[in-house]
Amino acid sequence: MTVYSIKIPFKSESDTARLRAVIEADSAACETIEVHDDGKDIVGYFVRQEEWETDVILVTSETEKYLTVEVGAPCDRTPEAIAAHIPPLVGALFREKPFPIRPEYLMSLGEPIPMNLSAHFRDKCIEMMRGGGQGALPMVYVSRLSAREGNGFVVDPQRLAETCVGLACVVTGETGSAAYALKEQTNSRNVFNGYLAVYLPHTDKYTVVKPKDDETAESICFRVFDIVRKWHISSTSENEYSRSRLLTLRDGDEARQLRASLDRDIETTTVENRELKQTIETLQTEIERLKQENYQLQMRCDSMSAGKNKEAEQGLLTSCGVRQAHPEEEHDLIVAALILYEKNAQPGTRAKKLAAALLEKNPCRNYEKYGKEMYEALRRIFRESPEINAAAESELRKWGFVLERNAGHNQLVHTVTGDKFTMSCSPGSQNVAEKRVKEIRGRMSVY
Repeated sequence: MTVYSIKIPFKSESDTARLRAVIEADSAACETIEVHDDGKDIVGYFVRQEEWETDVILVTSETEKYLTVEVGAPCDRTPEAIAAHIPPLVGALFREKPFPIRPEYLMSLGEPIPMNLSAHFRDKCIEMMRGGGQGALPMVYVSRLSAREGNGFVVDPQRLAETCVGLACVVTGETGSAAYALKEQTNSRNVFNGYLAVYLPHTDKYTVVKPKDDETAESICFRVFDIVRKWHISSTSENEYSRSRLLTLRDGDEARQLRASLDRDIETTTVENRELKQTIETLQTEIERLKQENYQLQMRCDSMSAGKNKEAEQGLLTSCGVRQAHPEEEHDLIVAALILYEKNAQPGTRAKKLAAALLEKNPCRNYEKYGKEMYEALRRIFRESPEINAAAESELRKWGFVLERNAGHNQLVHTVTGDKFTMSCSPGSQNVAEKRVKEIRGRMSVY
């Protein structure tokens, strides 16, 4: 049976030296195995005390340093016997005050911790009691008796902390308004009047320990100890570096297995690189095909330009018959398309040269008025008259727009094309003018 198994991270090289000194001072008769594996230095201490087993494995590397502790006891031992016989080695590890363990992993150092120690600690306790605790150890909450009974405790919190050392964090409760505030903060998951509660990490489960009539304080301590001990047993995972694995590593078998695994990884990487190379070659072929297709499209565009209607003024293509929003709209559309084409054409090509020559002879004719001036005028009108008054309507008519008023929303209609744009009846935000102009320009502009 495993009493508990935990993994404890720590930090510096000095921590490692102090830790080894604590272990070796209390376990002269233990078996020690030292190996090096995948950039990690591993030291295993294996203590056998009659029927008890204690394994302490220290792992250090450039990226991490941690300690695993596993304690095994005979199956027929009672919780009282287990609590009274925690091996001296583990007791030394957890009671050593300078021992370099992070607070969230070791919060019980042989003395109870009041909840009002700090706001941060109190918040962590409340989080644990609400069912959202992420700590490594369970938390035991010891409530106080009522004021009539002297605000004391049913059990000695310090004795309970010593019993659960290394297994759980023991905290003492509060009285008066602080206790009632805690009730609201924990959704009534705290206990009162001398009761105890054990809150398990990573779950919303908790167990209330109610003192029985004529039950001794020592018996209550053992009941709490048994709850946290069973939780550690159920949550134990297989140790990454067990005694058998360290022996295998020391004998070289594990090293050969790692080498075989590395060879397999190299072979897999080689195959993946080969497939990647084939994919790149396929993509290059597709790029060449697209380049050829683009060249053909350029030739087709050149042919379309050559087929301009010679009888049309200034060399326009044959008119499409769609009503123009303003004079020379068709001409400016073709010029705008040529501008974009010339910009994207490959430098030094015949197509780019012809496009540049055409643009030199055929500039946009109405850009300043209908591609710039009109939209600046619309932007100004909408900014100055969000509700479109009579003066604004008169100015809009100069640019070919009329306002049709109806219930709910008005519509701005272009008298030539018939395009309609919905206009709100109520004033909008400051950027409403920009939105209106953007909508009109997106649907009507050829520039």
